[in-house]
Amino acid sequence: MTRNPGPSSDDSPPSAPAPTPWHLRPAVIWMAILLTGPLAIPLVWRSPAFTRMARIAIILGVGVITVLLLGIIPQYAQDAKELLIGAGAPLSLMRPF
Repeated sequence: MTRNPGPSSDDSPPSAPAPTPWHLRPAVIWMAILLTGPLAIPLVWRSPAFTRMARIAIILGVGVITVLLLGIIPQYAQDAKELLIGAGAPLSLMRPF
């Protein structure tokens, strides 16, 4: 009488892949990019949901948008200051923070 030695390591069913942590899911990463801009870059790089080329494209896109916004903000501040001066606003509203 032969005894069954039990299941060997080769006969075991494949285990399911570990679920992706919530902070590495694409929807969360896109929301982080929209809310925090370049501060979300580490999440993009660590996420397994994006390929290497997608990661590079996203990071370059965030960088370009950030540079453009940083270039536009001073012009908007100047325009706002000119509007306040033209409207006769008191100088206390125009001092820098």
